[in-house]
Amino acid sequence: DPTFGNQGIQLDFNSGTPRFYVGDGSNEFLKFDGSSIDIRTKQAFISGSQITLKSPDFFLGDVTNFISGSGGNLSIQSSGNTTLSGSSVTLATPKFFFGNPTNFISGSEGNIEIFSAGTTTLSGSQVTIETPKFFLGQGETQFVSGSEGNIEISSSMFHLDPKTSTMTMSGSITANYGIIGGFTIGSNTISTTGALVGDSTQPLFLSSSISIM
Repeated sequence: DPTFGNQGIQLDFNSGTPRFYVGDGSNEFLKFDGSSIDIRTKQAFISGSQITLKSPDFFLGDVTNFISGSGGNLSIQSSGNTTLSGSSVTLATPKFFFGNPTNFISGSEGNIEIFSAGTTTLSGSQVTIETPKFFLGQGETQFVSGSEGNIEISSSMFHLDPKTSTMTMSGSITANYGIIGGFTIGSNTISTTGALVGDSTQPLFLSSSISIM
């Protein structure tokens, strides 16, 4: 077919703007229209000891799987699995984002954020988290936090607040030894200077059958 771009081979002078076409007229062809080259094929094999493709704007792939570059930017997108493998892989950038809107690791302006809608695991023979300020928990009722040399612990039945120097507890307390407000707790006694109260094994004890007026 002598018509340029149809199935066959055409070499056209084209009024001083030479052009050529080799292909099936639709899906597989090599075409030079006088200013640019267009190559289209289902399968291409390019081999050599050195191959250089220089372009400020490129696109390799299809709509859902591609590597593209333009304006100094590089974009890699895959609808399946993407593998970066090597003896040494370095990603150096002041800003990054790995994941999706609900599960991600991101970093920018010297900060790193890790967010997971499910389970997050940090595991190793040694894991060190060093920070002058931390918060572990949820909301204002269940957490362990630390800042300015203080640690605050809060739960539904316990709250230790160093800012107000208070500790609030509800429920029962069991202790075999300790000191509370100047009173020493023993295995079966509570004592302070000049006073001792114990169970029935001690010289002085309190009983529910004794009335104190």
